[in-house]
Amino acid sequence: MQAWGGPGAPRGYTLLLPQGGSPEGEAALLIRNGTRFSEIDLKTGLHAAAATISLEKTLTVCSLCLPPNSPVSKLSLAELFEQLPKPFLVLGDFNAHSPARGDSRRDGRGRMLNEFIAENDFIILNSGEQTFVHSAYHTTSAIDLAVASPSIAAECS
Repeated sequence: MQAWGGPGAPRGYTLLLPQGGSPEGEAALLIRNGTRFSEIDLKTGLHAAAATISLEKTLTVCSLCLPPNSPVSKLSLAELFEQLPKPFLVLGDFNAHSPARGDSRRDGRGRMLNEFIAENDFIILNSGEQTFVHSAYHTTSAIDLAVASPSIAAECS
C-alpha cells in the first residue's frame, strides 16, 4: 500500500492506495490527519486498500472496487476478507447486480456475492436504495455496497 500526503490527497487527509496504485486508481481510503491508523498490506489481486483506524473503538475499513469486466471469485473475496482484522467495514463498488439489494437486474457476480455474504454471515448495510446512476443511459442500480462483520453491523447505519 502507498500513503500519499501530497499530490492527490485533499488538504488535511492522508490518501491510501493499493500497491502500484495512483491517485486516479479505483480503490482508495482518505484518512483525516491526526487519526491514528495502521495500513494493512493486502496480498490480493483485487483493487483494495485497507487500514485499521482507532476512533472510539478500533475498526478496519477496506475500500474495494471490482471493475465490471474483471474476474472475481468467492475464493479471491475470501482471501481478501480473511486479511481484515475484525470488526471491519468493506465499502465500495462491487459491480454486482441483485434484486436482493434493490437492483432491478441480476447477474452472475450478484448471485456469487449473495452466496459469499450468506456463507460467511457478513451483513450488507445498504437500505435497498439505488447507489449508482449510469451517465450515458440514465439507468440506476445498487452496485455500491457497505459490508460489515456481524459484530459491528448493529452500530452502523
